[in-house]
Amino acid sequence: MSGHAIAAPPTTFEFVVGDRPDQLKAGSNPKLRSHLSKRGWQVYLLQHNDEASSSSSSASAPVKKVDQQREDRAKRKKRKRLQHTVTWELPAPNDPESQGTSNNALVQSLMRANAARTAQTMTIDYQLGGGRVDPFRSYPAPWKPYIPHLVDHYIVHMAVDIPELDEPGEKGLLRSRWFRLATTEISTFQVVLLLSAGNYITVKGGIAAEAGFEMEQLRFDAIKSINQAIASPSACSDSIIGAVAKMASFESMHGDERYFRLHMDATKRMVTMRGGLYNLGLGGLLRRMLIWIDLNGGHLMNTPRWFPGHNFAGSEEEEVEPNPERFIAI
Repeated sequence: MSGHAIAAPPTTFEFVVGDRPDQLKAGSNPKLRSHLSKRGWQVYLLQHNDEASSSSSSASAPVKKVDQQREDRAKRKKRKRLQHTVTWELPAPNDPESQGTSNNALVQSLMRANAARTAQTMTIDYQLGGGRVDPFRSYPAPWKPYIPHLVDHYIVHMAVDIPELDEPGEKGLLRSRWFRLATTEISTFQVVLLLSAGNYITVKGGIAAEAGFEMEQLRFDAIKSINQAIASPSACSDSIIGAVAKMASFESMHGDERYFRLHMDATKRMVTMRGGLYNLGLGGLLRRMLIWIDLNGGHLMNTPRWFPGHNFAGSEEEEVEPNPERFIAI
């Protein structure tokens, strides 16, 4: 027996919880038995290494070694999780280690094909936090591969800060209030996708088919979903009124006066059934959105206003002027 004092086991505690007294007996609770067994082995290892070593500091080495191994395993697992990309090394055309001209031609062909595929896919602008994709695909409309791209484009390029719609000290209400509402109703969401697709083609100069969507199909889906929503018991809800009004804004942006009038007439009827603009929700945002569409859409189509005398702040002294550039989001 060595003359050195036996090192005390680590002073850490683990609580075992049970709702019956018999669960706390040493022989009946598996977790408690495992805990006591582990502590017993730690004491045994401490005593054994204390007797075999001339230094008391070496008594906890096996325990520290086990802890170090456990920590190393955890770090390796974490590194594996972070390794989310895989790369392949291809010989460059001028690489002396390349195996002849046939391999170089193959590499160049693959690179050209990959560049062509990349050019045909819709690029995502990463300004203002672009690249948002809902991993759960919880959108109300049937899933389509182009939905994340159009949603991202709408949030980044269309649902921007607009002083006429926002409130003092609170910007971005189109993102925080309106878009959140749009994701709860299929007709509203379909109109948002249509607006985003039309703006994408205008701003990016792209072709819809190459981007993975068809404008006529998106327009058909939006109108069909609106017709179904109007026939439902919630026909005068904020989301459906917003969908019809946004459909009117789409028609004004793309120059169809007849359909612009049709959707604005429907919007006004639903607002009347709700008791007026001031009974709409979203904290007054929906009222301001309708005035915004009425003012700018009428300006583009050269039509009289559907809600004359109404302005954004609600004060009679305020003068409202159209802003077609911001309205079209160009």
